[in-house]
Amino acid sequence: MSNPRRKGSKAERNVAHLLTDWVGTEFVRVPRSGGLRWSSGLMVTGDVIPADPRVLADFKFSVEVKFHAEVDFSHLLLGNKNVDILKFWDQVERDAKTVKKHPLLLFRYNFLPKDFYFAVVSLTVYSKIQSKIDLKKGCMKYLSNDYNFVILTSEDLFSVDYPIIANRL
Repeated sequence: MSNPRRKGSKAERNVAHLLTDWVGTEFVRVPRSGGLRWSSGLMVTGDVIPADPRVLADFKFSVEVKFHAEVDFSHLLLGNKNVDILKFWDQVERDAKTVKKHPLLLFRYNFLPKDFYFAVVSLTVYSKIQSKIDLKKGCMKYLSNDYNFVILTSEDLFSVDYPIIANRL
């Protein structure tokens, strides 16, 4: 699959299934790349949302999904501000702030197992939920003058029942 748009759409559909399993309600891709506005006036951001607008109002995250050919984590430590992960995080953080939710970035690169994503949450969110996460794969905290976030696996994040996380946020 060489078409980046198709690859991204496929990743968003896959994340919708993962979130459906995690939260227990149907998730769907956002039409028009996050530019949707429900008739009730509810703003929608991100790539994947609960299908039910009532659930959307209570869902704690704005979810951005990225699928790139490669992602180089070493660039974070080299001080380069033009790093894909930082651009992804800037986008999801900006979108989340718009709708007063927490940013959740799910990204992957080529040749990872189908359901494997890196999950990025703010350090604030991570500190509130870390006691409930049984880290099987570990995590990386990225702290700089401009950024404070934690990268873990989606498997580790989704191993905690969503209501437990929602109650802590």
